[in-house]
Amino acid sequence: MTAPPMVVNSLSPISVTAGGGAFTLTVNGSGFLSPVAVLWNGSALPTTYISTNQVTATVSSPAINVAGTASIVLTSSGRASSPISFPILPPSAPLASFSNQRVTKSTPPATICAQPPPSSSFLTSDRTVYLYFEATITKNNLLSNDWLGPDGSVVEAGSWNVADGNFCFTGPQLGISDLPASRLGQWQARIYDRGMRLFSVPFTVSAPAGGEAPIVSPNEIRNGAGFQQTISAGSWVQIKGTNLAKGSGRTWTANDIVEANQRIGSRRYFEWASTGGRDQ
Repeated sequence: MTAPPMVVNSLSPISVTAGGGAFTLTVNGSGFLSPVAVLWNGSALPTTYISTNQVTATVSSPAINVAGTASIVLTSSGRASSPISFPILPPSAPLASFSNQRVTKSTPPATICAQPPPSSSFLTSDRTVYLYFEATITKNNLLSNDWLGPDGSVVEAGSWNVADGNFCFTGPQLGISDLPASRLGQWQARIYDRGMRLFSVPFTVSAPAGGEAPIVSPNEIRNGAGFQQTISAGSWVQIKGTNLAKGSGRTWTANDIVEANQRIGSRRYFEWASTGGRDQ
């Protein structure tokens, strides 16, 4: 006697949210015979036969970590049902609330929630941009952040441990002291929950006035040519990392800075030694 075809009519629940816990999937239809197995994307789940019209299966939490679609198939004694899709939905906006999001020049306290003063513009001489915000989260949240530069580059930062309650987030920071000219301009600090962006905080990074042009061409140094450069207000000269002049209006000559293997420039533009030179 030929067994009737297995037909899957419906699933319960009809969908789940990514990142949730284990659950029982109920498969309704007709023609189910024992033994039977529910396949989840081709892998057998622990299955319980209820009747010719219903079986249940246990789906583990790792199976729904990522949003997408699972293919559900029933198999029994060489027979298989047609596949039916089971949606795994992305988490909805999971933060109950967030507030006081800002970037700042001040290091936020690590042990207490104290709001630092917000800033919207930074100079490379500020050295570091700090991100601060407050939020109410649950253990279903997995917050992370990154920094988006004006040239489209992304600086990955990190994530926070799962927790329940009200918290202030103080850890993210972006070093800006050595940014090249291509990465000066509009930045964004971005916050995500399980890969879904929640908000961003825009800010700008600029060079100090007069502080971006090299003091002398590297070719002039390599060729041993003498030169003279006036350091204007906002510019600075570094020799072995020590700031020697800022806004001094001083005139420097080849003998002052070339003959002793020093670094020269507002941001280490190049380094020169008696054996030759190399761009930085």
